[in-house]
Amino acid sequence: MGIRTPWSTSLREFLRVISRNKLAKTALTFSIGLIIIILLIRQIGFREAWDALQGADKTYVALAIIASLVSIYIGGIRWRNIINCIEPNVASGPLFLSLLSGAFVNNVTPMGKGGGEPLRAYLLAKLTGIDGSSSFATVLSDRIFDTMPYIVLGYLGVFNILFFWDLPSIVLVTLVIAIIFLTAIVGIVMYVVYNIDQGKRIITFIMNLIERFSPGRVKKYEHLIDDKLMLFNDTIRDFIKDRKKLFISTILSMAIWAFWIIRTYLVFLALDVSVSFTVLAVVAVVSTFMGMVPFSPGGFGTTEGAMIILFSGFGIEPHIAVSATFIDRFISYWLPSIMGAFSLGISHRVINRMKIDTART
Repeated sequence: MGIRTPWSTSLREFLRVISRNKLAKTALTFSIGLIIIILLIRQIGFREAWDALQGADKTYVALAIIASLVSIYIGGIRWRNIINCIEPNVASGPLFLSLLSGAFVNNVTPMGKGGGEPLRAYLLAKLTGIDGSSSFATVLSDRIFDTMPYIVLGYLGVFNILFFWDLPSIVLVTLVIAIIFLTAIVGIVMYVVYNIDQGKRIITFIMNLIERFSPGRVKKYEHLIDDKLMLFNDTIRDFIKDRKKLFISTILSMAIWAFWIIRTYLVFLALDVSVSFTVLAVVAVVSTFMGMVPFSPGGFGTTEGAMIILFSGFGIEPHIAVSATFIDRFISYWLPSIMGAFSLGISHRVINRMKIDTART
């Protein structure tokens, strides 16, 4: 039996408080991500990276911001195209409020790109009156289309690395793991859609797992599984059967992917550096994968670290890699987070107003 020292007792108490307080947990993991970034910058050299940032061409940075905003707008159009299967007249206001609010939660919770999706579905249902299960089905369908370009980029990146690049094997291994992970997610979702009985077993297993850690929290919803899962599956299947909507969503996904690549390409042009398609494709896939690892809010720290290491591995000067990563992450992470925070606040007020109006009538 170990001796309890004042230090160990204080540490236990600190960890107990962190585990109970979600805000404190987020702050702790965010701090760890910040430490990772600081250590990388110290290794590379702060002065050189700062000079590169100051010398960045503001016009190209502005164009990169526009490209990012266009990709968000196209993302909203793609989601509307999916929603049209169940509700053809969804207003732009509730749609983009839900979309940006979900992006904000994705970026402040250590759950990669999955933390904000239930919120996005919830807000859409509350703001529009769409059934919650159908709303979540549209979000999941949208997430599949969001993931597919990364998988295609990943395979193209592997091909180029094998035949045209001489890189450390760790880069190729990490890329392959990322592709397998993303492909597995899409495969599992599609399997559940077309095998509803298996879907029930998987959901029941997850609910039982949650019940072990939080007794009484999910058991009360067990009776809803059959009806909600059936509605969920019907919504996704109806969308898949509509070839026109399927084709449009695929084209929109390709457009979003194109603007992602254009954004980062413009960031490098702002630093007077030209990069190849392979570099941008590989970094996009691996950094997205790192962002899905439930370690820090929105992959903060791990994503930046992966981007800096990969850009440097492709022969880009380390201080340029740091500067490009910071600019790109400001545009793709911090800017949507700020927009999402305002959207979440507005959504909260609108829902409260709707509740008041309902109570009055």
